[in-house]
Amino acid sequence: MYLLYISIIVFSLAGMALVLFLKMREIETGQSGFLGRLSVAGDEKIKNTLLRFDSFVGRINLENIRAAAKVAAVIFSHALDAVIVLVRELYERISHKLATKLRERPVGKNGKNGVVSFFLKNVSESSKEREGKKHKN
Repeated sequence: MYLLYISIIVFSLAGMALVLFLKMREIETGQSGFLGRLSVAGDEKIKNTLLRFDSFVGRINLENIRAAAKVAAVIFSHALDAVIVLVRELYERISHKLATKLRERPVGKNGKNGVVSFFLKNVSESSKEREGKKHKN
């Protein structure tokens, strides 16, 4: 985990050193370097993006916020209703399967209803066989 933090710091410092080196080189030669050309090309795009964002924020007012909150509440309530319906259907399916399994369970000795696992049935039969062998000896 620390290696990740250290690598982020090292790459950040290397990037800052590269920017400083390129800017110093641009100042020494007096020619517009990569950063200068990038700045000229990007300034107009950044300016247009900021103007669009400013106009968007200017259109936001309390009524628009309330309308957006109402729409979000309606969408959330419909999603919640769908989840409730799905959970109810899943519960009904599971309870129906459980009820059919309980109705189909085998009848034990003396007419009592009971479900005995295969392992327990084998254990009880093997213990009866051992007792029978002991009594014969």
